Amino acid sequence: MTINFKLNDEDISINVNSNEPLSYTIRSQSGDVNRYASCAQHTCGHCVVYDRNTNEILLSCLTPAFHLEGADIITSDYFFASKKAGYIKLAYKDVHTFPCSECIQKTTLVLDWVTSILEKKMVYIKDEKDSIFFLHLEEEHSMKVQDADNIVEQNKAFILSSMSVVKCTCLTPSDILAITKAAIIRRRRSNV
Repeated sequence: MTINFKLNDEDISINVNSNEPLSYTIRSQSGDVNRYASCAQHTCGHCVVYDRNTNEILLSCLTPAFHLEGADIITSDYFFASKKAGYIKLAYKDVHTFPCSECIQKTTLVLDWVTSILEKKMVYIKDEKDSIFFLHLEEEHSMKVQDADNIVEQNKAFILSSMSVVKCTCLTPSDILAITKAAIIRRRRSNV
Protein backbone atom coordinates (compact mmCIF):
# COMPACT_ATOMS: atom_id res chain seq x y z
CA MET A 1 0.00 0.00 0.00
CA THR A 2 1.35 3.44 -0.90
CA ILE A 3 0.73 6.19 1.62
CA ASN A 4 1.40 9.90 1.32
CA PHE A 5 1.98 12.01 4.40
CA LYS A 6 4.28 14.60 5.96
CA LEU A 7 6.96 13.59 8.42
CA ASN A 8 8.75 16.47 10.11
CA ASP A 9 7.69 18.89 7.36
CA GLU A 10 8.90 16.63 4.54
CA ASP A 11 6.52 15.06 2.03
CA ILE A 12 6.77 11.27 2.14
CA SER A 13 5.37 8.68 -0.26
CA ILE A 14 6.19 5.16 0.78
CA ASN A 15 5.00 1.60 0.27
CA VAL A 16 4.11 -0.05 3.56
CA ASN A 17 2.16 -2.97 4.91
CA SER A 18 -1.12 -1.33 5.97
CA ASN A 19 -0.95 -2.93 9.42
CA GLU A 20 2.68 -1.96 9.99
CA PRO A 21 2.99 0.46 12.90
CA LEU A 22 3.90 4.08 12.28
CA SER A 23 7.02 3.58 14.41
CA TYR A 24 8.46 1.22 11.75
CA THR A 25 7.87 3.84 9.08
CA ILE A 26 9.56 6.54 11.16
CA ARG A 27 12.52 4.27 11.83
CA SER A 28 12.89 3.46 8.13
CA GLN A 29 12.74 7.16 7.23
CA SER A 30 15.00 8.45 10.00
CA GLY A 31 17.38 5.53 10.38
CA ASP A 32 17.09 5.86 14.16
CA VAL A 33 16.33 2.31 15.25
CA ASN A 34 16.63 2.95 18.99
CA ARG A 35 14.47 6.07 19.43
CA TYR A 36 11.35 4.55 17.94
CA ALA A 37 11.68 1.07 19.34
CA SER A 38 8.33 -0.66 19.30
CA CYS A 39 7.15 -2.04 22.57
CA ALA A 40 3.67 -2.14 20.91
CA GLN A 41 2.18 -2.23 24.37
CA HIS A 42 1.96 1.43 25.40
CA THR A 43 4.60 0.80 28.03
CA CYS A 44 7.56 3.02 27.14
CA GLY A 45 6.28 6.22 25.50
CA HIS A 46 9.45 6.57 23.40
CA CYS A 47 7.43 6.59 20.20
CA VAL A 48 5.13 9.55 20.91
CA VAL A 49 4.38 11.76 17.89
CA TYR A 50 1.96 14.60 17.10
CA ASP A 51 -0.40 14.75 14.12
CA ARG A 52 -0.96 18.41 13.29
CA ASN A 53 -3.93 17.62 11.04
CA THR A 54 -5.96 15.89 13.73
CA ASN A 55 -4.39 17.69 16.74
CA GLU A 56 -3.67 14.33 18.40
CA ILE A 57 -0.79 12.87 20.32
CA LEU A 58 -0.20 9.31 19.09
CA LEU A 59 1.87 6.39 20.19
CA SER A 60 3.45 5.43 16.90
CA CYS A 61 3.96 1.80 17.94
CA LEU A 62 0.17 1.43 18.24
CA THR A 63 -0.83 3.50 15.19
CA PRO A 64 -1.18 1.46 11.99
CA ALA A 65 0.41 2.89 8.84
CA PHE A 66 -2.92 3.23 7.02
CA HIS A 67 -3.83 6.02 9.49
CA LEU A 68 -0.95 8.01 8.02
CA GLU A 69 -2.60 8.82 4.71
CA GLY A 70 -2.63 12.63 4.55
CA ALA A 71 -1.26 12.99 8.08
CA ASP A 72 1.20 15.70 9.14
CA ILE A 73 3.38 13.95 11.72
CA ILE A 74 5.91 15.69 13.96
CA THR A 75 8.31 13.56 15.99
CA SER A 76 9.44 14.58 19.45
CA ASP A 77 13.09 14.99 18.48
CA TYR A 78 12.16 17.22 15.53
CA PHE A 79 9.89 19.37 17.71
CA PHE A 80 12.46 19.60 20.51
CA ALA A 81 15.03 20.99 18.04
CA SER A 82 12.60 23.62 16.73
CA LYS A 83 12.28 27.23 17.94
CA LYS A 84 8.69 26.54 18.94
CA ALA A 85 9.88 24.34 21.82
CA GLY A 86 11.77 27.28 23.33
CA TYR A 87 8.96 28.44 25.61
CA ILE A 88 8.76 25.01 27.25
CA LYS A 89 12.54 24.82 27.70
CA LEU A 90 12.31 28.21 29.44
CA ALA A 91 9.46 26.90 31.61
CA TYR A 92 11.76 24.09 32.79
CA LYS A 93 14.28 26.74 33.83
CA ASP A 94 11.60 28.89 35.47
CA VAL A 95 10.65 26.11 37.87
CA HIS A 96 14.18 24.65 38.13
CA THR A 97 12.89 21.23 37.11
CA PHE A 98 13.97 19.27 34.05
CA PRO A 99 12.87 15.93 32.66
CA CYS A 100 15.60 13.32 32.34
CA SER A 101 17.52 12.88 29.09
CA GLU A 102 15.40 9.81 28.28
CA CYS A 103 12.09 11.65 28.20
CA ILE A 104 12.78 15.39 27.75
CA GLN A 105 11.94 15.40 24.03
CA LYS A 106 8.71 13.46 24.43
CA THR A 107 7.68 15.46 27.50
CA THR A 108 8.29 18.72 25.62
CA LEU A 109 6.16 17.62 22.67
CA VAL A 110 3.25 16.50 24.86
CA LEU A 111 3.50 19.66 27.01
CA ASP A 112 3.17 21.79 23.87
CA TRP A 113 0.00 19.91 22.96
CA VAL A 114 -1.41 20.18 26.51
CA THR A 115 -0.71 23.91 26.77
CA SER A 116 -2.24 24.59 23.36
CA ILE A 117 -5.45 22.79 24.40
CA LEU A 118 -5.70 24.54 27.76
CA GLU A 119 -4.84 27.98 26.41
CA LYS A 120 -7.76 27.86 23.97
CA LYS A 121 -10.28 27.57 26.78
CA MET A 122 -8.76 30.04 29.24
CA VAL A 123 -9.16 33.74 29.67
CA TYR A 124 -6.50 34.19 32.34
CA ILE A 125 -4.34 32.45 34.89
CA LYS A 126 -4.34 33.40 38.53
CA ASP A 127 -2.05 32.09 41.25
CA GLU A 128 -3.73 31.01 44.42
CA LYS A 129 -1.64 29.11 46.96
CA ASP A 130 0.68 27.99 44.14
CA SER A 131 -2.06 26.02 42.41
CA ILE A 132 -3.14 26.26 38.82
CA PHE A 133 -6.26 28.36 38.44
CA PHE A 134 -7.87 28.30 35.00
CA LEU A 135 -11.12 29.98 34.09
CA HIS A 136 -13.08 29.11 30.98
CA LEU A 137 -13.86 31.99 28.66
CA GLU A 138 -17.61 31.51 28.68
CA GLU A 139 -17.81 31.15 32.46
CA GLU A 140 -15.53 33.97 33.56
CA HIS A 141 -18.12 36.42 34.85
CA SER A 142 -20.72 34.13 36.40
CA MET A 143 -18.48 31.61 38.11
CA LYS A 144 -18.76 30.72 41.77
CA VAL A 145 -15.68 29.78 43.78
CA GLN A 146 -16.71 26.10 44.02
CA ASP A 147 -17.19 25.99 40.22
CA ALA A 148 -13.71 27.44 39.77
CA ASP A 149 -12.32 24.80 42.13
CA ASN A 150 -13.97 22.06 40.04
CA ILE A 151 -12.42 23.48 36.86
CA VAL A 152 -9.01 23.59 38.54
CA GLU A 153 -9.33 19.92 39.43
CA GLN A 154 -10.57 18.96 35.95
CA ASN A 155 -7.64 20.74 34.33
CA LYS A 156 -5.14 19.14 36.69
CA ALA A 157 -6.61 15.73 35.84
CA PHE A 158 -6.40 16.52 32.10
CA ILE A 159 -2.75 17.58 32.41
CA LEU A 160 -1.70 14.52 34.40
CA SER A 161 -3.60 12.02 32.27
CA SER A 162 -2.23 13.57 29.06
CA MET A 163 1.32 13.52 30.37
CA SER A 164 0.98 9.87 31.41
CA VAL A 165 1.62 8.87 27.78
CA VAL A 166 5.30 9.55 28.56
CA LYS A 167 6.17 6.60 30.77
CA CYS A 168 8.93 8.08 32.90
CA THR A 169 9.06 8.65 36.64
CA CYS A 170 11.58 11.49 36.61
CA LEU A 171 8.85 14.11 37.19
CA THR A 172 6.34 14.08 40.02
CA PRO A 173 2.74 15.18 39.43
CA SER A 174 3.50 18.48 41.20
CA ASP A 175 6.55 18.97 38.91
CA ILE A 176 4.37 18.40 35.83
CA LEU A 177 1.74 20.87 37.06
CA ALA A 178 4.36 23.52 37.87
CA ILE A 179 6.04 23.14 34.48
CA THR A 180 2.67 23.28 32.71
CA LYS A 181 1.72 26.44 34.56
CA ALA A 182 5.04 28.10 33.68
CA ALA A 183 4.74 26.93 30.07
CA ILE A 184 1.25 28.40 29.69
CA ILE A 185 2.42 31.73 31.07
CA ARG A 186 5.40 31.72 28.68
CA ARG A 187 3.21 30.61 25.75
CA ARG A 188 0.78 33.48 26.33
CA ARG A 189 3.65 35.98 26.53
CA SER A 190 5.25 34.76 23.32
CA ASN A 191 2.00 34.13 21.42
CA VAL A 192 3.20 30.72 20.20
